[in-house]
Formats: sequence, structure tokens, C-alpha cells
Amino acid sequence: MRNWLARWQSYESQISTARVLALLPGVERVYQIYQSLADDQLADIVNELKVKARQGELGLEERQATLALLKEAVRRKLGLQLHDVQLIGGWLLCDGCAAEIKTGEGKSLVSLIPAFWFALQGEGVHLATVNEYLARRDYEAMAGVWNLLGLSAGLTTAGASIRSKQAAYAADITYGTCTEFGFDYLRDHLVSDAGQQVQRELAYAVIDELDSILIDEARTPLIIAGQTKAAPDTYTICAHYAAGWREERDYEIDPETRQVMFTDDEIRRMETVFGIENLFDTEHADVYHALLQSLRAHTLYKRNVDYIVEEDEVRLIDPFTGRILTGRQYGDGLQQAIEAKEKVPLSPEIRTHATITVQKYWSLYWQITGMSGTVLSESAEFARIYGLETVAIPTHEPVVRVDEPDRIVLTEQEKYEYVTALIERCHHNGQPVLIGTASVRQSEELSRFLAGKGMAHRVLNALTEAEEAAIIADAGQRGAITIATNMAGRGTDIKLGEGVAELGGLYVIGTERHESGRVDQQLRGRAGRQGDPGSSQFVVSLEDEWLERFEPEETERQRERWRKAEGVGGTPGDDDAKRQRRLAAWVTTVQRRVEQFMYGIRQSVYALDTIVHEQRQHFYERRDKLIARDADRREMMAELAALTIGDAVGRYCPIGEVPEDWDMAGLCSALSFADSVRLELGVLENPDEAETRLVRIWHERLERYLAAATDAEQWLERWRLALIRELDRLWMDHLDKVEQVRQGIPYMGYAQRNPIVAFEAETWRRFHEMDGELTGGIGLRFVREVVEATRDDMPSARNIHPEEAGVAS
Repeated sequence: MRNWLARWQSYESQISTARVLALLPGVERVYQIYQSLADDQLADIVNELKVKARQGELGLEERQATLALLKEAVRRKLGLQLHDVQLIGGWLLCDGCAAEIKTGEGKSLVSLIPAFWFALQGEGVHLATVNEYLARRDYEAMAGVWNLLGLSAGLTTAGASIRSKQAAYAADITYGTCTEFGFDYLRDHLVSDAGQQVQRELAYAVIDELDSILIDEARTPLIIAGQTKAAPDTYTICAHYAAGWREERDYEIDPETRQVMFTDDEIRRMETVFGIENLFDTEHADVYHALLQSLRAHTLYKRNVDYIVEEDEVRLIDPFTGRILTGRQYGDGLQQAIEAKEKVPLSPEIRTHATITVQKYWSLYWQITGMSGTVLSESAEFARIYGLETVAIPTHEPVVRVDEPDRIVLTEQEKYEYVTALIERCHHNGQPVLIGTASVRQSEELSRFLAGKGMAHRVLNALTEAEEAAIIADAGQRGAITIATNMAGRGTDIKLGEGVAELGGLYVIGTERHESGRVDQQLRGRAGRQGDPGSSQFVVSLEDEWLERFEPEETERQRERWRKAEGVGGTPGDDDAKRQRRLAAWVTTVQRRVEQFMYGIRQSVYALDTIVHEQRQHFYERRDKLIARDADRREMMAELAALTIGDAVGRYCPIGEVPEDWDMAGLCSALSFADSVRLELGVLENPDEAETRLVRIWHERLERYLAAATDAEQWLERWRLALIRELDRLWMDHLDKVEQVRQGIPYMGYAQRNPIVAFEAETWRRFHEMDGELTGGIGLRFVREVVEATRDDMPSARNIHPEEAGVAS
């Protein structure tokens, strides 16, 4: 029995040992045959599998053939051998599972298996990674494998042309970052012609670092925004005023929920300073909003933690990876408030054009799958939201890394001293050290501390991202000291240099626990890959920011208890082992509590976006009909006219009133019909009859107008584009209103209202108002133009452009 199979028994897996044993001999048997075949013969087999896929005849034998083909292609093109555990992992991914595959076990190779399997279906596969560097690396590294198998591969990147993206998505396998796939989806729903769209229907996706994408990033929606007016001087004025604010006197803050609010005294003071009678009046909404965002910028958002300032530009930091979020900005004026605070040029304000949450985007695929080093702890969430069963794949070699207990210290200064002592001990022996930090600020502080000790080292954070590959490549060499943010925990293996294994392998030091234990495990996983030796230890101080944020009172009690114990005639080492165990258990409890809190936030985001998503799908379906290449312009404009006339009839001929009481004069006037039309309508008995006859009369006018027009198709096209622009404007207005309702959710609880139910009712009410605004705006202008152009007292077929009719371009 294989070594890994014995360890398989300890994993919670739905796959029985019997099935595992039945799978591998079949794959190995076919693999032996394929080794003797020429490249073109392998390609022929792939073509046969494609035919079977179209006929729905892919079964167990075809799955085994797929694994054997890929194993042989990897051997020929990459010179690598797929291990049995990698084949098992790939098999489970083909079944749509979420697989826990430890760091260093070759996840990039495992991902090829489901990508190949899904590509046979002919609908396209998206192979998603956490950053563009990894996407490009894998795309280029695996090109030979896909070429041998007769499959095409493409790469979608930020800033690429439409033609380039269309070619990438037309390929069998498309590489890209998770965010770029989502942004391409949103951009496809902003174009005015279907020929400008780049994605095919979303079918299959294989996601690397699954928990990072589907769990950690699920709190932050994907947003495409455009510039509006230039940011006003208000933010600069507010930033200057904010410098004098003091907590408790001027504002209150809830660090756990990251909510801030002004005190009543400060509200009165601001009204005096800004010469405003009531700051909450609608006319002063912009001033209050700028003040509130300035407060958030000064209290909640920290330089070199949430963002960096580089070349007079505020650039955001991904809190989960430590990488720069290229091209991303905070919305709703927060970006401008931070820029004013940092005294850099203010960027133009932006307005949301399209948005979707991570959960809802990936739920649009027919099937998704993926892997990470840590997924089992979130198995319930993967199952509930994404319908993914989680399984653990055993390592190829036993993990021999030694994970030492956390070391708890009282102050941040003591933490740096303890970490430095660990580094000096390892460095003296030549053992490489990787120090993981939670922020750019912390990595820079530790770097200065080590520099003061004369210890040479390298720093990997958002400020040095361009050097990532080189820094990681050297991190496992003899005597190396590397400081890194979370970005060192994803994507690139740290390989040990010559003789390093005999020194104990890589030593990983975590300088702070993270909000999620999974991130801690990812950092630990940098050491001990593929059976290598290694060690890890986390050092936590009772002054760490996350403890202060989530458990401020209990953290202070723990500090006070420590000080008292050391002040009663004892030495600092008195009962240290007992204290370490107690505090380590408490830190673990706090971390689990934080994980539950973050889970609640994700649940709330998911619940709210489930409501908005339904509205978004209705809107996109309507918009897709307008931009389709085979769209019938005459029919779509006639439908808009019919809706407009129906709304008008509803207002002037309300149900429940007798026809004699209807305002027929007002109805005809609203639609620009002459009084003579009332005679054409004849005797009417109900509103439906009135609507039917008016629509027929109007349609006759449209046909007459188009018959006489010299550029009927061009005229209809201009109105189609105008209609798309108006729909987009209304949708952006709706998104603004949705955000306003979302921000008011905390106050709904005070009013004894269920926030989710209230949010659903309010956003749907506002969504339905869009129809009324559409028909009362562009719809009414279109109806009137046709009527006025075909009246007997006006020139026939007068060609009025949409702009002339009041439709903005």
C-alpha cells in the first residue's frame, strides 16, 4: 500500500479507499500505452474525446483516459511526473469538489486536470488565479501542454484591447485573475453593441487559492466606476478641519464594525464653523457627507496599512494579500477624503456604473471547482453558497514541519526583541528565516528594527511588489532573512537552497495573528513543502492592533493581570509556562470569535446582494435584448411606445372610474395627439380598450413615418442608442439609491424593522420606479416625436434626431 494511502484514512473524504484503488491502476494502464504514441496520435485521441463529450458519452473510461493523456503531456512538455495524489486531487476537482491541497504539493499541475476535462465539453474554461503575475506565468508555462493536446489557451489581462480579450475568451482555456474575469463580465454589460462583448456564456471555472477568492474577498464587491464632476474643495477644507478632532469629545468609533459618528457637541460646532443652521438639511447633504468621509479617512484608514502613497498618488492595498489593487479606488468620496488628508492631488470623484459581489459572480457559472491549502474549515460556507463539497487530499510526502506554540509577549517592543532573537539564532546557524507581517507599516517597522541591529534582510510588500519573484526565489537560501506581508503566502513555492535541509529548513515567524486562522496556516505552509523540514512560530503581543480592535476591554484586563503578576515580588519568568498556555488559548478564542464576526459580514453581504442580483439580472436581460446584433430596432422601440401609452392610459383613465369621468383631453395632450384622435377612438368601455386602440393608432403613425423617412434605420439606431444610455443612467441612479438604503441598514434595527426585509422592499420599490422614469422620459419623447411628425398640420416625415427631442447623448 502506498505511503500516502495510509495517511488518506485520517482525512474526511467522501471517496472510499476502494474507489481510489480502482481508479489509479486504470489510469496507469492507459498511461503506459500513451507513452509509446506519437504527439499527433495523442491529439487524435483528444479529438475522439471531444466528439464523445458532445454526444454526452464521457464516463469512467474517458475520465481515466483524460488523466493519462495529461500525465503524458506533462511528462513530455514539462519534464515532470504527476504523483498519484495529484491525480486523485484532479479527479475530485472534475467532480466539482473544493479540494484542500497543501502548499508545495503542485496545485498548478493539479488544476490542469479539471481544466482539460471541462475543455473537452467545448464551452470554455476559466482558470483563475489571485494575481496577474501568476496568471501570466501559468499561461506561458503550460502553453506546450495545451498545444500537444490540441487545445488553445488565452490570457485576459487588465488594460488589454477588446480584440485581444475576445481571442482569449474564444480559446478552450482562458487564464486570468479572479477580479479581471468579474470586471470583464461587468464591462460586457456596459457596451452598446454585442460585438464589443468579450466573454462567452460562463460555463466552467477552476479557481486557485479558492478560500482567498470565495471567502476572504467576498466582503468587497467588484465595482466599475466612472468619473463624474471634479472633486470639490470641500474635501480639502474638511481635511484641514479634521486635524483638530479628538475621540470622545468630537466623535465616537466602534473599531469592531468600523463605524464612526459625530457627537452632538461636534455637530453643533460644525454648524457654527460652516455657517449652517441644520447640517442634516438636504441642501447641506454634500457638506455633511464630506465631513463624515473625512472622519472615516482620519480614524479608520491608515497609511501603509490600508493604502500607500506613491508618486503623489494614493494606492489601495489588498488586505488579504498585501498587494497593490491596481486601478482601484475607494468610492463615495472616501478616496478624495484620504487624498486630502495625505495632501496629494485630488482625483475626480467616481460614480458606480456596475457592481457585483464575488459570491454572485461565481454563482453564474454552470460549475466551479478549485483548491487551496486551507478549505476544510469553511466547508459549511462552501456548501451553502457555492454548492461545493470539500475534500482533503493527502500530501505526497509526510509533513515534518514543527509548528511551535505561540509566544505571547506584553508589548510590541518586546515582540520585536523576541523576533529579533529568533532571527539571530537562526541566522547564526545559516538557517533561512521568513517573517510574515500583517501590514506594510509593520514590515517597514520591523525592517528598521533589524537594520538597527545590523542584520541584512529583504522586504517583500506592496512597495516592493515588482521584485516579488526574485525575493521569493532567494528566501530559502542559506542565511536569507525575508520580511513579507501576506503576499508571500500565495502562489510561489520557496525552495530550499543547498544544505539548508540539514540546518532545519525554512523557519517561519508570524509577527501577528490574522483575522482568519486560515491565513496563519497559509503562512506556516511556506515551510515544510514536499517533505522538507521546517519550523514555524507566531509571536503575539497584547498591543496588537487586531486584539485592540475586537477585544479592547479584555485585552486591557489581560495586560493589567500580567503587570500585576510581575509586580508582586516575582521575576518576569514566574509561572511563564502557565501564562503562555492561558493566553495562547485566549488568543485562539478571540480569533475564532473574529472569524464568526467576519462570517456574519459575508452572510449579510450575500443576503443583500441576493436581492440586488435579481434586479441586476432583470436589468441585464432587458439591456442584452437592446444590444443584440439581431435586435429588431422597430420592434424594441414600438414596445417602449406601447409601455409609455399604457402608463399614460393608467394615469388618465384609472381603473374604477367610469369612461365619462376619464380625462381624455389630458391623455391626448400628454401624447401630443390632436383632439381629432378622440373621434378615432370611438366609444370606450374600459382602460384596456383605450390602450389597445391608442397603441394601434400610434403604430399606424409610426409605419407612415418610417415609410416616408429617408434614413429610417439610422433614425431607429439613434433612438436605440439613446434608449441604452437612458437605461444605463437609470441603473446608475438605482445603484446610488441602493447604496443609500444599504448605509441606512444599521438604523433599521433601531426602528424595530428586519433590515433584510426592509432592504428588499425598499430596493424593489425603487427598481420598479425605473420603468415609470423610462416611459415618462425617453418613452414619452419618442411617442410624441412620431405623433407630431405625422400630424396633418405638420410637414410629413420630419426627421428629428433624439438629441432634438431632448435625449442627452
